[in-house]
Amino acid sequence: MPNAANNNTGDPDHILKGQANWVPWFLRFKIDIQIEGTWPLFDGSEEILPKPRRPMRPARAGTDLTTTSDPSSTASNAVVATAPEATNTTSIDYPHQVFLYQMELEFHRMDLHDDERQQGRNLCARKMLYARIDRSMFATIHDDRDNSLASEFARLQSYYKPKPSLAMQLTRCKIDQISLATCKDMSEYLNKMRQLRQELAYAGETMTDMRYVDRLHDGLPARYDSWKDRYYDTVEDSSASEFSLVSFEGRLIHWEYKLNQ
Repeated sequence: MPNAANNNTGDPDHILKGQANWVPWFLRFKIDIQIEGTWPLFDGSEEILPKPRRPMRPARAGTDLTTTSDPSSTASNAVVATAPEATNTTSIDYPHQVFLYQMELEFHRMDLHDDERQQGRNLCARKMLYARIDRSMFATIHDDRDNSLASEFARLQSYYKPKPSLAMQLTRCKIDQISLATCKDMSEYLNKMRQLRQELAYAGETMTDMRYVDRLHDGLPARYDSWKDRYYDTVEDSSASEFSLVSFEGRLIHWEYKLNQ
């Protein structure tokens, strides 16, 4: 089954390696599994359905009831009726019991369908998880005593999710290293900075719009000095309520276009 999670585009954070890349990995992985609709299986909010049991077939009064012991039988939970040697007794409720049995059988078929559907989603979700973590982690998260997907994901978090202080420190280091020179163009630079801002928020630290703008300016080369002078002159003449981050980024991309002409 094709899905976004398995499309490895060379992103170094596509595969979880450990605490060092947990934050970017988790944010990408969660988006992928939300697209697939399997996030409730990971966070435990989706109830795991019990295995459907086939309803018992009703038997007429005076019938000797025995339960089949053949495990290969498709009706292993059904009751097999053995006809008595002689009986003239019939149950007056038998037609009604047959009707109820047919109703229960129909519900059983629906339960089987729901169970098969959930098992299929669970299998796809587990494949997705194991394709996105380092192979050395398989033994760490698997436990035969409790192999539910939610439990495996909880163990993964307990081992590899860093503490907020470490997550913030790691993200700040990446923010300090990024600049326009490390990206192919302004659009990529802005995308990476937005991503790092999101990672910082996940770690527990908020980067305000003004701080975000200042950091963007810090990563621009000298040929953008005229842009920065013009921008800060404009800010001084306007109120903070008039600032639009979308408009700012759009003007920055336009300025790059003008410089490259």
